Amino acid sequence: MIWNYLSNEQLQEFIGSKFIDELKEIIPAITNVDANSFNINQKDILLKIINSFLTESFFKDKKNRLKVLNSINVINIDCLLKVIAPDKIALSFEKKIEFIASQWNSVRYHKKIREWAGLPGEIEDVDEIKSPSTIKMRVPEHPYKMLKDYQMSIFIQASELLNRQGVHFVIQMPTGSGKTRTAMEIVSNFINENKENVHIVWLAHSEELCEQAATCFQEVWEHIAKKELAIYKYWGKHNSLPTDIETSSFVVGGLQKLYSAYVNNPNAFDKIKEHVSLIIVDEAHKIIAPSYKTVVNAIGNLYTKTIGLTATPGRNINDIEGNNRLSDFFHGHNVTIKSSNNDSVIKFLRNKKVLSLLDIESLTYSTRVTLTERDREYIARNFDFPPAFLKKLGTNSIRNIEILRALERECKGNRQIIFFACNVEHSKFICSMLTYLGYKASHVDGSTDKQTRERILKKFKRNEIQVICNFGVLSTGFDAPNTDVVCIARPTTSIVLYSQMIGRGLRGPAIGGTPSCKLINVRDNIENLPDYELIFDYFDEYWS
Repeated sequence: MIWNYLSNEQLQEFIGSKFIDELKEIIPAITNVDANSFNINQKDILLKIINSFLTESFFKDKKNRLKVLNSINVINIDCLLKVIAPDKIALSFEKKIEFIASQWNSVRYHKKIREWAGLPGEIEDVDEIKSPSTIKMRVPEHPYKMLKDYQMSIFIQASELLNRQGVHFVIQMPTGSGKTRTAMEIVSNFINENKENVHIVWLAHSEELCEQAATCFQEVWEHIAKKELAIYKYWGKHNSLPTDIETSSFVVGGLQKLYSAYVNNPNAFDKIKEHVSLIIVDEAHKIIAPSYKTVVNAIGNLYTKTIGLTATPGRNINDIEGNNRLSDFFHGHNVTIKSSNNDSVIKFLRNKKVLSLLDIESLTYSTRVTLTERDREYIARNFDFPPAFLKKLGTNSIRNIEILRALERECKGNRQIIFFACNVEHSKFICSMLTYLGYKASHVDGSTDKQTRERILKKFKRNEIQVICNFGVLSTGFDAPNTDVVCIARPTTSIVLYSQMIGRGLRGPAIGGTPSCKLINVRDNIENLPDYELIFDYFDEYWS
């Protein structure tokens, strides 16, 4: 490993004295080592820390590569050059390390450089596989698998409402119960039942949700299509929109991309606006945001029908005005699952083994967290905790020790775990500490490139990674039925976000998930979040 070439003092410099002081307290506490005899400055411990905390992304930055190479003596640098480029040995030391740093990812040298550095091969850059932006669909040859009974109930209710001109309504189904799959059946039936060409627009706020929607529709449509149709992708690097209204279309659009296109050209969607029959809004609670309303108005007309999809049809527990505006937009219509025996919807689906049994564990710690007056003002305006407050929680050593102890216990039980952190730094820290302890953990956040994120998620689904630590990316658009522990260390007053995080582990055995899922909820004595059984019905008063 490349770090072996560095002295103790150089390793300490890379780690940082402040961080070393923090780890002096945490490592003995979670490894049951006597703090008085623990010497963090031993080289083997320093190497273990640096290998755990300075991940593969560190060497993606050329400046970091140069900084490390500059700390290595010329003899070891020449050993590498003898293997990859003997003609460069005569260069000055500065030019030698500049050459190595520049050729780090080159096709010609990268394998040998990384073997010398002792870095894993999976950090090699691979060209992104580009999928087409337009897909022509034909009538299928194979029979189709029917919806489940509770999904069919939603299908019937929604299909009846779609007979009304300009109707708006919400479909409410718990996370993990097949909301997207059911909606695609409704959309496909709507297209098939119309004699004329039909143009549908599906809106989502993230690339993951867009990709999920396009894939799910394709899987459904190829089985039940009665006419030709084109799928158009308009998110991320995709720029495909219908130009031919003579063929039915299904457009999946990213909110931000559509909004930016409209801002740059208010007439951008005029060609399709008059022909859009139906708009579907994923995560319907976002629709009253100005950007969402602008997009909906830009792509729809007076007769366009609109369906919202959600698990919790409200904005926020305390946002009465916002909840009313959301209900008004959808004309107060909420299509939901009808349970039997007066059971809650969650219990009804759990009895059907569609949702897993939720085993809740409250994780507490000795220190008490207090809110400043400024914090309270922020919460009143934004309906959530301020970033500075979350950062403070994420650096609380006593809190992190308890979190790590809980996660290690679950890791020893061979559980598949999703961890929701206070912020990006907190997620990286917990991930690195788990790596230090010898567990297979990875971190993702909004800045993680698509290729790396997909690789990590696939490994998690194959049980090759035991823990995914994240901030802000896995609450929606991520389906991993093998998840059997969800740890929420990110406090929130948002009932929508809270239910989305819990929902990552609720897929039951009837749909390929687990019989039970443990929820480890870090209690900070700040906000008493409602019982999950009550979440689904929390906004009923706003809907007729």
